[in-house]
Amino acid sequence: MSRRIRVGRFLSWLGGADENALRQVPSERGKFTQMALVLLTTAALASLSMAFALHDGLDVSWPWAVISGVAWGFVIINLDRLLVLSMGTTRAYGRMLLMAAPRVVMAVVLSAVVSTPLVLRVFQDEIRAEIHLIQLERSGTQKESIGRSAETKRKADLEKEIKALESILAGNLPADFSTPELKAAKDTVAALRKELAGKEKTRNDKRDAWQCELHGGGEKCAGASSKSGDGILAQAKEQEFEQAESAYRDVSEKLRKAEADLAVVQQRAMRDESNALAEAQEDARRRLPGLKAELQQVTGRLDAMSEAGFRTNTEADGLPAQIQALFSAGEKDGSLHWAHIMVFSLFFMIELLPVLVKLLLNFGPMSAYESFIKVREEALTKKFEADHDLDRTIAEGHAEVRKKIEEDMRRREEELGVQANAYVADEMRVILESALHEWGEQVRGKLGDLEDEAVAKTNGRWTQHTPLNAIIALPDENRL
Repeated sequence: MSRRIRVGRFLSWLGGADENALRQVPSERGKFTQMALVLLTTAALASLSMAFALHDGLDVSWPWAVISGVAWGFVIINLDRLLVLSMGTTRAYGRMLLMAAPRVVMAVVLSAVVSTPLVLRVFQDEIRAEIHLIQLERSGTQKESIGRSAETKRKADLEKEIKALESILAGNLPADFSTPELKAAKDTVAALRKELAGKEKTRNDKRDAWQCELHGGGEKCAGASSKSGDGILAQAKEQEFEQAESAYRDVSEKLRKAEADLAVVQQRAMRDESNALAEAQEDARRRLPGLKAELQQVTGRLDAMSEAGFRTNTEADGLPAQIQALFSAGEKDGSLHWAHIMVFSLFFMIELLPVLVKLLLNFGPMSAYESFIKVREEALTKKFEADHDLDRTIAEGHAEVRKKIEEDMRRREEELGVQANAYVADEMRVILESALHEWGEQVRGKLGDLEDEAVAKTNGRWTQHTPLNAIIALPDENRL
């Protein structure tokens, strides 16, 4: 057999042909050879897709990626061939569509899985650029998230506190340094200044109102009477102004005295400043080591968080990240979006081609090959049915013979049983009669002896006419 013939037979077998049927209809060999080439095409694309997926998505070395891709190609060609063979040769459209529906769904899933890595490979440059932008955006988000974290806030507080303590060690008291007496004096001055500002505003308002009643006019005099001059209203306004002025002077005097007291307290506090600085420096020396150690721990945690986020972000370039980048780039660029759809559709249709071709062939008229297969299958079916009927007839005949044999055996057993029972009954009757006769003789003999003895001893107590009473009165050992 030549090599060409062997290759042709192999391709026909791969396309789903029956070699015995092809010998009867050799013109159909080309169709199955073309189907085999379609299956090999889809398997080759599946192998290429898997190799790209393993190398680009999982960082598998090319040799192992190629080996795994070839293995995946064998899986795909086996599944596609199974789907093609299982669709049959029926021409009933309803049944054909019901048979094809689940197979088409399976083919669609396989096509989507196989096509995706190929599409990603085609748009590899655009995907890498988009992944870089996504990583930069995520890095910014991670920095903002870390910046809002409790660790970052605690680090800022620790740095501020350490800086203040180091300033104290350098000889500088904190800006808010104060004694209780100094704080009370400052609070008093602040309260009086605020009160004085209120009294001053009230005094100015009263003065303006008085002047409006005296002279009238101006925007400030909207609430004044229509007549100006030193009348009753003007005099009343003057009294209110004098009262406000007096209150202002009282508060001003209190403020002057409080400021004087504050100056005295400040001078006294300045004399105690050296003691306060020494105490503050001692407290700073005691607290600084612990604060610096905590700052180092917090900084280490922040660095670890930043490094983990950076590593996760930079390593997120597998298949899911590539798919996300491709769709993201498509949303930004409409032409890229449509190119993505067209390329995916191309690979998708190629992978779906075996099932679609088989489905389309089933819509056409039945070929000579299919007619031969159908006739052969019907013949085989009839042969199996005939063989089955013959086997059933033979089995029924054997069963009938066994039934008759069993019935004859039961009948003969019944006859033997009846004969045996009759013989046993006759023998038992003879034995019983003999025993009864012997027993009767014994009883009669004993009854005669007992009657004679009873007549002699009882003097009329026993009579000749009571043999049954005598038998009843006998001891148990004398009874039969």
